[in-house]
Amino acid sequence: VTQWERPVLLQTAQWLGSWGVSFFLVLFNLCLCSYVHHLLVRRRESIGGILGNICPDFYLAIIVFVFMVSPFFLFKKQTTGDKVEFQVGLCQPYLMEKWKGGNAGIHKDTLKRQTRFLGLMNPDLIVWPEASTPYALNQDSAWVEELSSQTQTPLLIGAVWKGGGSIHNTISEVLPEAGVQDNWYAKRVLVPFGEYVPFPFKWIPGVRKLVGPVGSFKEGSEVKTFSVHSKKNEDSTLKIGPLICYEDIFPRLCRETALAGVDLFFVTTNDAWFGREGCAEQHAAHSVLRAIETQRPFLRCGNAGWSGWIDSNGYQREVLRNEEGSIYFEGATTLSITISPNQFSKASFYVRYGDWFAYVCVFLTLASLPFVLRKKRN
Repeated sequence: VTQWERPVLLQTAQWLGSWGVSFFLVLFNLCLCSYVHHLLVRRRESIGGILGNICPDFYLAIIVFVFMVSPFFLFKKQTTGDKVEFQVGLCQPYLMEKWKGGNAGIHKDTLKRQTRFLGLMNPDLIVWPEASTPYALNQDSAWVEELSSQTQTPLLIGAVWKGGGSIHNTISEVLPEAGVQDNWYAKRVLVPFGEYVPFPFKWIPGVRKLVGPVGSFKEGSEVKTFSVHSKKNEDSTLKIGPLICYEDIFPRLCRETALAGVDLFFVTTNDAWFGREGCAEQHAAHSVLRAIETQRPFLRCGNAGWSGWIDSNGYQREVLRNEEGSIYFEGATTLSITISPNQFSKASFYVRYGDWFAYVCVFLTLASLPFVLRKKRN
């Protein structure tokens, strides 16, 4: 993820995953260091001549670099048919102290104002960040359903859902005519000591009080998808794969969702807990890597930033920023996400086969151990 702003170096992730990218980045730097060592030390001690001046590590570094950037130039996606543009309204409400009861009315007013503003632009979809509603959606849904009806636009919103003795962190769908739908997606990987207390710590007296009321969620177990129709072209449908909070840092979850045949990932998150430091950008960097691995674009909606979308090559297409260029502010905008028909009909090599490269490396390492140990004895 250190190279997230240079996605041309990350293209091998569609075959090798993040493990492969890390391997070749380390190998490239080792080769360069070895070449510098050759120039400063080894060449002085060499026998001279052509062979004495040759450094194989330098040429290996060139080969590794060419291999890393070659997919971008040699394997460009072939798209057929006309491109379809989906307009997505994005709310970034910058809600602080979300769980403080006295702020519920203020938070609702902010979301209402932004959603109605976006509704004037007639987008195909409006999205909200993680856990944006002050109360459980299924217990306080009238105002959200009214917004969807007023704007005549479906909403995908991060919200808490309570029922059956369980609390879930969800992405829920709200339709203009049908209201809140029951096919919500529940977060599959919860944050330890943030959304639940892991065993055996939950048996320690006082630990649950430290975590607070948000530390009692139950994880989901299923991949869910949502379908959005274009208002301009009724035959065009966008199949969306939802992810919540830090789920985009887990390649396994993204692979499972990509195998469900999604056209676009939607990450709803709240990084406001970490203030205005580098957390939001560091989090978004993982979406860049997952976009290349899965060869699918990513739409991200953060409570306080980073909000925008990333194409399937890992390039940041649109990012919500204020006049000073900061991502940390209260704002709303519409994004134009372009999808080509049949562009994502096939799963990438990495999505199909996973971390095969890492397993091969482990196998080769274990297989070489007897030879290394034998050489040491000799």
